[in-house]
Amino acid sequence: MTKDLTYLALCALLCLAQALPYSHGLMLRPEVMQRGLGDRGIGEGLTGWAARARRSHLNMIEALVPFAVLVLVVHAAGRSGRISTFGAEIFFAARLLHVLAALRGVAWLRKAAWHMSVLGAVIVAIAFFVPS
Repeated sequence: MTKDLTYLALCALLCLAQALPYSHGLMLRPEVMQRGLGDRGIGEGLTGWAARARRSHLNMIEALVPFAVLVLVVHAAGRSGRISTFGAEIFFAARLLHVLAALRGVAWLRKAAWHMSVLGAVIVAIAFFVPS
């Protein structure tokens, strides 16, 4: 398995793990527990860190899809190498930073991390056109 695919797998695991903090926040709400953790209106009324965790998770889902497509296309084209790995490393590190900044409520850092993750995805795309 290439390093690009390893980072794609790590990003998918990070995405799955991001649901845990706000799910915990939901379970702390009595009305959610009474509904048996039903799926209607999940996330409504969350505040603070739980709301930020949910928004960060939704943002990760949006970012993960194009990143995954780029990594898989570069891999299938046989273009995986230093450039695509570098982009994947940036994407993963930036998304991890995005989660931490979101949980702490540091908006400027969260925004910077988002921009860094986009740059990482673009670098992966560049690998398709530039041989490593």
